[in-house]
Amino acid sequence: MLGECVLGSRAAEALGAGPGDYVVSSPESVFDIAGVYPLKMRVVGVLDFADSADDDAIFVDVKTSWVIQGLVHGHQDLNRPEAAAGVLGREGNRVIANASVVQYNEITEENLESFHFHGDLSDYPLTAVLAVPPDQRASALLQGRYQSDEDLAQIVTPLAVMEDLLGTILTVERFVVAGAVIVGLATLATAALVFLLSLRLRRRERLTLFKIGGSRLAVASVMASEVVVVLASGALLAAGLTTLTSQFGSLAIRALLRT
Repeated sequence: MLGECVLGSRAAEALGAGPGDYVVSSPESVFDIAGVYPLKMRVVGVLDFADSADDDAIFVDVKTSWVIQGLVHGHQDLNRPEAAAGVLGREGNRVIANASVVQYNEITEENLESFHFHGDLSDYPLTAVLAVPPDQRASALLQGRYQSDEDLAQIVTPLAVMEDLLGTILTVERFVVAGAVIVGLATLATAALVFLLSLRLRRRERLTLFKIGGSRLAVASVMASEVVVVLASGALLAAGLTTLTSQFGSLAIRALLRT
């Protein structure tokens, strides 16, 4: 019904509202001198968590959105005696009222019929329309109507847009993977260089171990164990960071985007 709304999951949690409760709209600007009345809307449902922008939204029908914008309103019956103070004059069936007329800020079954539209409904604002053509021919004809650069509106095909978007994402992914491989190879080369330089600098240490009776196998085992410890520590640290990123990376990115 006009004046009802459905909440997204996060919106319901943030507002602490559920079916049967009420939420109140807020003006687009605090400096709205026209004084559009906030609309008290009854919550008739809460959507399941979808992990999308829908979770933060409040859904109403298009006519309710026009009421919120102040394009549609309902007020007391000006033909009743109690509304006489708000009547400036009458011209036939037309009644001219002043600002003292009580406007309703809640739509109920009792006052629903008092809400009315002024002017031509085709001039009322719409930001987007979902069109579902019955066949390919109708789709082509519809898209052809919005090919002019002078049109203020544009038409997009979700499938084509998503394919272009995914193509871009996959292209970026290939560059990222290639960059990761290059960085990995450079890291391995740097690590190998560091180990070789370290072994070269510790040549006197190895000679000392040989002179005090250490066998070649024992000395090689000591050196190899140090390399293994360093590599194992790096692998464990990388595995831990990878696990944290896979578990909480998307949540962290969403939190950053919301802030």
